[in-house]
Amino acid sequence: MNLLAIAFLAFVSVSRATVPSNTPDWAVSMEKGNALRRAGNFSGAIVAFHEAARMLEESEPESLAFASALNSVATAYDDLGKPIDAERYYHRALEAAGKAAGLHSVSRAQILTNLASGYLHRNDLAKAEKTLKDALSIYSDLVPAGSPLVAVAQSNLAAALLSRGALDEADLLMEESLPVLEAGPSDHEGIYGMTLNNKGSLRWEQHRQEEAIQLYRQSLTVLESDRGATSPALLYPLNNLASAESQSGHLQEALALFARAVSIAETHLGPYSSLYGHLLTNYANCLKKTGHKTEAKNMEARAAAALKDNQVIGSGFTVDISALRAR
Repeated sequence: MNLLAIAFLAFVSVSRATVPSNTPDWAVSMEKGNALRRAGNFSGAIVAFHEAARMLEESEPESLAFASALNSVATAYDDLGKPIDAERYYHRALEAAGKAAGLHSVSRAQILTNLASGYLHRNDLAKAEKTLKDALSIYSDLVPAGSPLVAVAQSNLAAALLSRGALDEADLLMEESLPVLEAGPSDHEGIYGMTLNNKGSLRWEQHRQEEAIQLYRQSLTVLESDRGATSPALLYPLNNLASAESQSGHLQEALALFARAVSIAETHLGPYSSLYGHLLTNYANCLKKTGHKTEAKNMEARAAAALKDNQVIGSGFTVDISALRAR
């Protein structure tokens, strides 16, 4: 199966620079969590974000900072392939942002975008589409049409449309969002690379295989540059490129790509991540084609264990596009 990369928005009130000595303890925990997420240590990030949320709930329960901490807990759970836990915290973040900034605010729209991404992970396409359209409706009143915030929501809506087979609509949204994302901050975010991956999946569904393979390769190159050679963000184009090579009969190339992806997943995700499970399933199918039936059977068993409680299509990644704002 192809994996669609879903973009997430994170907003924090401390910068990435060295944290000043007078920074509140909750902000130190937030920065620690952000650093751990950038390094792919999602379990450690969850602990740090939980600690920030705990401190803020005691001191500033109706602040945007509290909403930000809850949103960060949720996105880290999504990173780890735990969408049910993530959804619980997204709803708490929405409630906190509503109290702090109002129901019709950029802050709530950002969290709605993330909640919709979680629905996408669970393949709940109807909820994902509705929630993303709600976010875009809020954005339409508050931010310029060419804003990266709008482009991220459009990119995720395109992924939802692609998942339900609305290829033409998905294509239009990707074409609209890609130039904005390409011109946006490259840093560690990787949204442009993830959208290239999704456009590759679109082209594959349109039976334009050569274009799809080139887009997967381009996505891999961009994400390696933005996120590093061992980032879990690479799992999407690695899986999809490997699957495409396998279906094209280039089995040795596919096996090498799958092996690299599994190594990254085992380092960052753990044995019970749904993304890891889907990756193992695809790798097992390729191994069968090469006659490695025993190894494939063992891999299928590991995949089943990973997917047992978490049936999702992918995992999300942080995008620090703007500070959380009350509007």
